[in-house]
Amino acid sequence: MSILGVFYKLMKMGHDKAEMQEYYKRLSAFLKNQTDYRVWSLSGHQRVRVSISQVLDDIYNGKFQLLRNGDLQYIK
Repeated sequence: MSILGVFYKLMKMGHDKAEMQEYYKRLSAFLKNQTDYRVWSLSGHQRVRVSISQVLDDIYNGKFQLLRNGDLQYIK
């Protein structure tokens, strides 16, 4: 499972965004040279780059589904 998949699962388990924000911030600091993540596009045929600051918002706004391999794919 991808690290982003873990945040998705935690959201589905009822952890609110404010609670997860600190962990996400620490992850972003740990990956200090990385500015974006790659997630699957709406069509599922290509991976797109999404800024680190946007991914957690998109997770909590219900814009992703979790794939069997643990990757995230846009649904909206």
